Amino acid sequence: LFMLDGNGYTPDRNETDSIQSEWFYREAASCRTPWKGACIHQPPYTTSAVHGSTEASQWDYSNMDLVLSGHTHLYERLLIGGTNYIVNGLGGQTIYAFSSTIVSGSLFRYNAKHGAGKMIVTPKRLAWSFYSYDGALVDTLTLEK
Repeated sequence: LFMLDGNGYTPDRNETDSIQSEWFYREAASCRTPWKGACIHQPPYTTSAVHGSTEASQWDYSNMDLVLSGHTHLYERLLIGGTNYIVNGLGGQTIYAFSSTIVSGSLFRYNAKHGAGKMIVTPKRLAWSFYSYDGALVDTLTLEK
């Protein structure tokens, strides 16, 4: 799981040609684990009416199985360019509305209640679940190798 600084606190910010991005691309290419994921604070893509997609976070994640982000206070699951994206920002702050213009690739959107995600990973299976705070299962994503 590659933890990326999306806030630009690295010396050359978080641009796609930064030292951090060069490190990420190099290490991700050489990584031989069954699953690869990236975490970045601002979502590369989201249908949020408040923040919207973050262009500076739209790196090349084509060799990632999953990209996790937060920042925008809603839940959304997307599939863009063959990569799965989860925006999980329903941890407790004021819930945001969705834009009336849905981002292409958005498969599931939820903003009714706060909640949390759970991920179980084995060498052959990655299972993601999102639950509302009252324990109701809201969304799932299962990937298999």
